[in-house]
Amino acid sequence: MLTHSQARVLARLAEFGEHLDTAWDVPRELSLPGLAESLGLVRSALHQPLSELENQGLIFTRAAHVIGGGSRKRTVVHITENGRALIDKENHVSKKLTNGIIGPAPDPSEVHGRSSDIELLSEAISSGKSVVLSGLPGIGKSTLARALASHLEALRWKIRWANCSINTDVKAIGSMWLSGTLLTSPEAIVESAVSKKTLLVLDEVQELHSRHSESVSNLISIASSSNCSILLVVRAPNPLDLEGDFVQHRLQGLDIESARLLLPEDIDYETARGVSDSLGGHPLAIRLWSPDEGVPEKSEAVLRYVEKTVIKRLSEEGTASLDELSLAPLPLSVEELSSDVGISELEDSAILKWSDGLTEPHHLVRNVRRASWDENTTFRMHKAAARNWSSLNGLRARKLEAHHRSLSGEIEDITWIERNIHQISQSDSAAAAVVLENALVTKESKFLREEAASIALDRGEKDEAASHIEKIDEDLPRKILESRLARLNGNQSLAQSLEAEAIRLSEPRQRAKMEVSSIIRRFDDRLP
Repeated sequence: MLTHSQARVLARLAEFGEHLDTAWDVPRELSLPGLAESLGLVRSALHQPLSELENQGLIFTRAAHVIGGGSRKRTVVHITENGRALIDKENHVSKKLTNGIIGPAPDPSEVHGRSSDIELLSEAISSGKSVVLSGLPGIGKSTLARALASHLEALRWKIRWANCSINTDVKAIGSMWLSGTLLTSPEAIVESAVSKKTLLVLDEVQELHSRHSESVSNLISIASSSNCSILLVVRAPNPLDLEGDFVQHRLQGLDIESARLLLPEDIDYETARGVSDSLGGHPLAIRLWSPDEGVPEKSEAVLRYVEKTVIKRLSEEGTASLDELSLAPLPLSVEELSSDVGISELEDSAILKWSDGLTEPHHLVRNVRRASWDENTTFRMHKAAARNWSSLNGLRARKLEAHHRSLSGEIEDITWIERNIHQISQSDSAAAAVVLENALVTKESKFLREEAASIALDRGEKDEAASHIEKIDEDLPRKILESRLARLNGNQSLAQSLEAEAIRLSEPRQRAKMEVSSIIRRFDDRLP
């Protein structure tokens, strides 16, 4: 008879085909860190059940290359024929990964102690309400949202999922909700996404840059007045200015009985209670805990525990990799790091989370690490990161290089942005808009201010364009941009008047270009 933990391990391993038993490349879920993460356990909780299952001939382990996990071989676990037969015989139902949810939802993992939260939120959403799910970083908001999505999916709800990052804008959210369909109008996105029994999920809302938060707020406000429910997953403070009636649900730590399920079975009750109480039932902090460390001090807050224990125990190589990943605005592949030496250590410490072959630190750890740097240290790190990205080719490298240069605090990097921003805006105007906002904090630049206004106009963002235009002193470029803004607002007579003034103020060569552009625009405006 299998124990509960043994059955969970076998059922998870049974989801993977036998062809992986001898494959060189295997999914991360078959590695020890990946298996522990998907089961919602601390890594050490696997030691005993794995050892017992291997002794019984139900699993075997070997060294293989883990996809996305760096160049080193790692220990992976496979179920044997006898293990598959036993799972089938005992009728343990494995948790299947479904494709019924539209968008980049994370893979489901086991959830402990959240049944009442799922029931409460499901009831609210089923009655047509929208929800803001908040809580500390690492408290399990995204995990709960994913479990709620699966629960509603089983009730024949359609789930549309989107994740936020620093460059996420309305168009990107629409693309995720609509499975790649590119729409820029919030009204068009909502009209295409909404149907009866539809839940729109927006995860990691706090990652939005202030440059895009207003337009995303508008999208959510429009969606909230439609015939669907919305689930916003956010760490305070919420960057969105919301209209509409949202149910506020703050996620708390786990109770002791649920927290015990994350820990090794051989941990006694008093130790488990001590760890849970000391860390406030915080699930990620509990998974970061190691039995070798003893029970944390009761007065030790989660953030201090991460800083003084979790990060402090890392080697120099592990800390360097953590710093590089913590500084990055987006998840990275291991191949993009200046060195992957510390990745295995971060994996073994349960510090990393993965998605589609890209990795980043859990935001709790990332935020604590970022908070430990002073301003000059942060400037130096951005400068070094920009140098690293400058040696790589491709538009992604240029966007990340531009991001780090915009935050280095150095004037020469602003000059580089002036030379390269057009190329970046052609491929990703959302990223270019963020870079310009960052750069203008470092240095007021006439060229960058005009570029920021022009990009906002190209994106149809009237308020952002007006905000930049009013800071432009020179008469000619301001008139040109004001003319474009008037046209965007539908005021054709004002647009033509401002354009005529701009033509009058311009030099002969520029005047000719503007007059030709004006003629072309008159034809374009009349085309169906």
